[in-house]
Amino acid sequence: MIAISILLLGIVFLSGCSSQQSVNQTQTTAPSLIAQNQATNQSSVTSANIACEKQVKDIDNNVYETVKVGTQCWMAKNMNVGVKIDGIIKPSDDKKIEKWCYGNKDINCDSDGGLYNWDEAMQYSTKEGAQGICPSGWHIPTDAEQYILENFLKDSGKTCDSSRHDIDCASAGKKLISGGSSGMNFPFAGWNSDWNSNSYSFGDHGLSTEIWSSSETNIADAYSRGLDTGSDRHGEIIRFANSKTDGYSVRCIKD
Repeated sequence: MIAISILLLGIVFLSGCSSQQSVNQTQTTAPSLIAQNQATNQSSVTSANIACEKQVKDIDNNVYETVKVGTQCWMAKNMNVGVKIDGIIKPSDDKKIEKWCYGNKDINCDSDGGLYNWDEAMQYSTKEGAQGICPSGWHIPTDAEQYILENFLKDSGKTCDSSRHDIDCASAGKKLISGGSSGMNFPFAGWNSDWNSNSYSFGDHGLSTEIWSSSETNIADAYSRGLDTGSDRHGEIIRFANSKTDGYSVRCIKD
């Protein structure tokens, strides 16, 4: 009986030591894992900040500030690269970038950026995500990339349909226009279009803007995003397939 009691006491003692060692090991390991995770997260944030350089230049040495929205790095101004042509002249594939300035006034290009038809913006590529008129390391945003932006900025609880052909994503539009919280500061640059006749005409300066994507819907049309001052829009954004011949704004996104 004495031998059995001694044996049982030994088992209890060893079991207690084993449990204490396990607790000590857990207490030692947990802070280490937390520190490691914090270091990893900090590294990710730092990398993301480095990836979005403060400024970028186009081939004409125009300087553009940048802005990080969610996981994306965007230019904070519309592209204004190229040679101005008259508003009634259609750009051509002549190895030089051509732009329209609203009302044929240089001051409007300086403040709002140039207006480009889709082919000129894409530099006659049809590849989704093409560099186009953007600087090296940047490209014309895809329809999907424009959706990521508006979906990130929409108000909590609001819808944002990626396949719509109308308005949605309230109130991301208010955050994207000049003075909005996103820092994107889209001006109401207007457009240049030949939709009403065989001759181009400018319209809607100060009232609306259209921004090209690099995603075509067919041989004649490509997707764009529209913003306007209409009170019925409540800061929503229109997604629509528009004629590639129209002159719209271009905002580049980093590769």
